[in-house]
Amino acid sequence: MKRVLRCRLTLLLLLPFAATYSQENTLEQLMALPNDTAKVTKLSAYYEGIKRKEPQKAREVATTILDLSKKLGYDKGIAMGYADLGFVDAITGENRRSIAYNAEAIKYYKKIKDNTAVAACLGTMANAYSGLGKSDSSTIYRLEAISLLEKMKESPSFTKRDMRMLSLQYYNLAVGYANSLRDDDKALSYYKKAEEMAQQANDTTMIVTALNGVTRRLASKEQFADALVQAKEALHFAKASGDDFLLSQAWHGYATVLDVSGKLDEAVEPALLAIRYAEQTGDFSRFMVSATTYSHILQQKGDYKTLKAFLEKVLDNKGQKDNIEFLADMYGFLAEANYKLGNYKPAYDQLYKKLVFNDSILKVENNRIMADMEFRYQTAQKEKALSQNQLQLAQKNLQLQKNRQYIYYTLAALIVALLVAALFYIRYRNKKRIHQKEIQSLQQQKEIQLLQALMQGEEKERSRIAKDLHDGVAGMLAAVKMQLSTEEEELKSLKGYTKALQLLNEATAEVRKTSHNLMPEVLLQHGLDKALRRYCNNISSTSLQVHYYFIGEEQRYVDSFELSVYRIVQELLNNIFKHSKATEASVQLSVQDTVLSISIEDNGVGFLKQPSQNGGMGLDSLKHRIHALNGNIELNAETGGGVNAYLEFDTAGLRRSGARAETLVN
Repeated sequence: MKRVLRCRLTLLLLLPFAATYSQENTLEQLMALPNDTAKVTKLSAYYEGIKRKEPQKAREVATTILDLSKKLGYDKGIAMGYADLGFVDAITGENRRSIAYNAEAIKYYKKIKDNTAVAACLGTMANAYSGLGKSDSSTIYRLEAISLLEKMKESPSFTKRDMRMLSLQYYNLAVGYANSLRDDDKALSYYKKAEEMAQQANDTTMIVTALNGVTRRLASKEQFADALVQAKEALHFAKASGDDFLLSQAWHGYATVLDVSGKLDEAVEPALLAIRYAEQTGDFSRFMVSATTYSHILQQKGDYKTLKAFLEKVLDNKGQKDNIEFLADMYGFLAEANYKLGNYKPAYDQLYKKLVFNDSILKVENNRIMADMEFRYQTAQKEKALSQNQLQLAQKNLQLQKNRQYIYYTLAALIVALLVAALFYIRYRNKKRIHQKEIQSLQQQKEIQLLQALMQGEEKERSRIAKDLHDGVAGMLAAVKMQLSTEEEELKSLKGYTKALQLLNEATAEVRKTSHNLMPEVLLQHGLDKALRRYCNNISSTSLQVHYYFIGEEQRYVDSFELSVYRIVQELLNNIFKHSKATEASVQLSVQDTVLSISIEDNGVGFLKQPSQNGGMGLDSLKHRIHALNGNIELNAETGGGVNAYLEFDTAGLRRSGARAETLVN
């Protein structure tokens, strides 16, 4: 039964934009037309008429379509050109090139949003991968095509032509599961799905083809009653169509079920009908399948005379010599028929021809038959020589097997040695890498500790200066102002008194502002949100509007962390103020769980290529400082593009709990 069900199925190819075109217009006439999109359309239609009959000529036409469309900038034509080349390569066995062309076609079809064509190209790529023996890749692309078409089903623009393509993709997927993956259950499921889609598309060809697939899978599972029902259903549609090809296909499926279920007498007539309709179509592939099944039926019946007569007639057809696999099968059947009829010499010759045509399909039983026929044609003296030759051959095979085993053992030992060496090398390399990482980690920790010490020293110095300014200079200025105020009546008449008092007020305000910037009390008392909000409001002016935003739930962190983040924002805004030439800037503080992020943007010209300012940190120092706080910065401040800075800190373990956290400032 397995021999009969051995699949000669091939994947059905479909081009998504099939068209018909009168062959009265020759290629020369089409090439003489003006170079426009209409010419591309006509060339595409001409290609459709010759793509299977004259693939090489079709390739030339497809190349012309592609080149002309590129010159015109016609995306649809470019897509058609690539797809046409991919189709021709698929049917001529150039599978890798077919995959590349279809991949290019898909790019352009997606550009013009032609999903139907995209699905067809995916199907052709699946066929090409199947031709390369990559059944997994073939299945992936086939399923992708099906998924795309299934999504399109809900669209009002989904046509019967699209439904037929969906049926075809399900059919080809079933063929892959039946032939390559050997999964009859999934193959049966997809054949049924293909038949369902074909029914919806009202496509008789696909209905009969899919029903035949269902019939074969049921027969292989020995569900003969169900298989006969499906075969009769296929016959019903084939008869209604009156198409010889479909009739041959349907009768063949019916005959196959009868054959494998043991109903050989009933199978003869359907098999002959399948052959007759195949001959009427002129389709030799259809004839081969039908002739093979008929031969198997006669062989199983033991009707070797009829089988011999039929096969001699088939093999007498000189035009059928190119199909080696078919000829190998036919000569195999004929050799067995002659052998059973006692015609040993012709049987031997025919079996030898089978070996010449395709020795890979010779099985153990055929070896036994050939040896038996050779025995009948040898004299008693040659029998002894044959036995000796067989013994020598066996000894050579045994020696060869020993040599192979020795080579295998040697290779295995070498591989084991290489693996051991590789493991030792990998272990050494990993240890070295771990050691280097430990050294780097220690260096980084030292750098971070040094940086933190510098930061602490800097903040202490800032605090001292702020205190001196607040308690010293600011106090002295306040005392001067009080002294002047007590003698205001006497000094008011003096020239410049009012101006001096104004300058004194400005100096006092500037000292207070500087003192607060050096050590912002609002930060220590209320946290980052209020401190940054006040700072942005303080530096905002008509020349630079600074907007502040806060997202999330306000949290308090250890003072050292809050102060460091505050200084970093100050430094970035200071750079914007000095170098970016911006008129607007925004600061956004976001708090989410254990992540604190800050976004700073402006509409200026950037400052990345500006030198570090005296007394400032510089951008490199700023980045090191951020990393020391377990943070990251993404800074885009190229000259001419404005500033876009994003800072993110991991605040796990930094939240303030209980009493006020200790600060860096004493």
